[in-house]
Amino acid sequence: NGSFQTVKFWESLRDILTSDDTVYFSLDGLEHNNHLYRRNADWNSIIQGIDILKQGSVRLVCKTLVFSHNENEIDKIQDFAHSKGMDFVYELSSRFGNQTLKPKENNLPLVSIANE
Repeated sequence: NGSFQTVKFWESLRDILTSDDTVYFSLDGLEHNNHLYRRNADWNSIIQGIDILKQGSVRLVCKTLVFSHNENEIDKIQDFAHSKGMDFVYELSSRFGNQTLKPKENNLPLVSIANE
C-alpha cells in the first residue's frame, strides 16, 4: 500500500521504472479517513512515495474501494489523484468483512475508467 517505505526505496524504484510500468496506490479515502479500511496506513509516507515516483516516467494510478466512509468523497479522491498526476479508478466491492463499511447508497457506475 506504500506505507513506511524510505525515501531511498522510492528513489531507487523511481529510477528503475519506465513508462511501460504502472504503480497502483490503494487509497480508500483521504488523509482523514484512508486509515479506516487500510489499517496502520501512514498517509505521509504514502504521499512521499507518490511525490517521488511522479518525478519519474512510471504511470501512477490511485485505486479506491468504495465504502460507507468514502462514498460521498469519490469526486474529492479523484481530484486529489489528478492533482498528484495519477489516473483514478474505483471499484465497488461486495466483500466488506465489517458491514458498517458497506456503502449506504451508491449511485456510482459499476466501473470507472482511468484518465488516459
